[in-house]
Amino acid sequence: MFAQIVLTKKPDGRTYKYLHIVESYRDGKTIKKRRIASLGNIDGYSEKDIEQIIHKLETLLKNRVLGTAFDIKPYELVDFGISYIIHFLWDELDLTGFIRNSLCDTNIDFDVSHYIKILVINRLSNIFGKFHLYDIIDNMYLPNSNNDLILANFYNTLGYLAEIKPKLELYLYSKQANLVKPSLSIVFCYFIDVCFTDNFNLIGDYGLFPPDQLTLKNFKFVLFLANNDIPIKHDLFSDKDLDSSYLDSAIKNLKHEYSIEQCVFVGDSKVIADDIIKQFVKINYPFIIGYDNNFRIVDYILMEKFKDVKTFNKIRSNLYYKEISVSEVDEDSVRYILCYDHIKALRDEALRLSLINETEFELTCVKNDLLNVQRSRKTELNEIMNKVNDILEKKGVASLFKVNFDGYDLDFNIDKIALSNEKLYDGKFLIKSNLALSAQEIVDRYDKLANINRKFREIKNCFDITPLFKINEKQINGYVFVCVLAYLFERRIIASYSRTVDEKNNHFQNIIFKKVQLFECCYTDEQILDEIYNWKALRVEFIGKKFLSVTLPKPVVQEILDDIGMGIPLRVVCE
Repeated sequence: MFAQIVLTKKPDGRTYKYLHIVESYRDGKTIKKRRIASLGNIDGYSEKDIEQIIHKLETLLKNRVLGTAFDIKPYELVDFGISYIIHFLWDELDLTGFIRNSLCDTNIDFDVSHYIKILVINRLSNIFGKFHLYDIIDNMYLPNSNNDLILANFYNTLGYLAEIKPKLELYLYSKQANLVKPSLSIVFCYFIDVCFTDNFNLIGDYGLFPPDQLTLKNFKFVLFLANNDIPIKHDLFSDKDLDSSYLDSAIKNLKHEYSIEQCVFVGDSKVIADDIIKQFVKINYPFIIGYDNNFRIVDYILMEKFKDVKTFNKIRSNLYYKEISVSEVDEDSVRYILCYDHIKALRDEALRLSLINETEFELTCVKNDLLNVQRSRKTELNEIMNKVNDILEKKGVASLFKVNFDGYDLDFNIDKIALSNEKLYDGKFLIKSNLALSAQEIVDRYDKLANINRKFREIKNCFDITPLFKINEKQINGYVFVCVLAYLFERRIIASYSRTVDEKNNHFQNIIFKKVQLFECCYTDEQILDEIYNWKALRVEFIGKKFLSVTLPKPVVQEILDDIGMGIPLRVVCE
């Protein structure tokens, strides 16, 4: 039985549409139709009349299958973009299959690869770790995932990930040969400070006992990157374990396992010990070492000579550089590049002013305390000067103050000459290197260290999966690997996009107008990630069924999906 519209033409030439209810029946070998009822000329019905007929018939259904826009009930916004892309890249690398095969001999009753994937997605979408994983996991797009995620499995997953680290690094290297190998003749090794906090005091609230007192602070995180910043290997060390012997063994392993011709070490002098830097120079290890303005390798006289930033070369709007003669610094046969960062200069000035104000306040408190002491009793000189020195050293402004104490009164003022000399260092830092690359390439490579530091400085916060902290050293190493995997996927997205932009740029290199157009539509790394993160979906319920209504991504995200080889998803997606 079905509805049928029958057109009837009257003698006056007008045509009418009649709505009939018709059923089919068999007459011998012939299928015929007969009219059961007629609902009359439907041209006389309004849309509202027709809707009322449909709704009335629909009430007779036991399982309602039709609905209107009024039946759509949106109830939750979901982070879609990061998860959608990671799922695609994860499957492209076949990480699920590799992880399962690597752990096939282990008696595990849950899918470790699925838990690792969730941790990686969380890291990329929650990089600054302001929320615990369990606070945001319900707002993540996780297809083919059940709701029975167990907290203990996340911690166990970190341990399993640490166990398969060597094999997984080699596997990822082999799967990304098209992105890595063309630039693997040089690998950059970044030395970074990381710090973990051991929130063991909260464990007691849950009736558990802390493990052995594990103090993981001031660790050195060593990250090996290909020239396009794709990570290929990493290690985590305490200060005492990172020495020249590690560097020797690391180089040998890299050359053996990855066929690398040269490894360049990049780091801050605050992170790399002086004896290691001296060994670099002695044995001619390729290196790029940065010295902050607190490290006075260049004296005030030389800084006065290079006071005018207009004589520097420009890399970007706030970063400038100038290579200076080795003879002006020391006798080492290395190169020195003086850099100036306008944004850093503003920060340095603001920090110094804050420290000076705090120091003046504390010295004033000491001075007032002395006034309250009986004038007849002479205060011990050493006692007061030790207190003053502690204040000056703690604030790091001892060279900026002149202090005098005669046993009764304390006088202090700012040394204007010292302050003027100090201002010469605002925004400046020095790079020391023995590479034959151009000065701009060296500065650009060292500048990437700041970006890597930003990506990994919040490692400790993201580890707080819930208010329950039950960790050991293996799990710490596993979580660091999660952060590296997240960085790998991030760089893979950026590398694919950059490669496509370069190809287009080369294609239009002789067409000036198109080249300018292409340049104007390029995005920075941060803009790309922000656009992907801001790509959302809406959880919707419609007649008892739940699904995701996916918003259209912005043009830059659509271009990234094309670059990676993905397509835009359907507007309606089932989880």
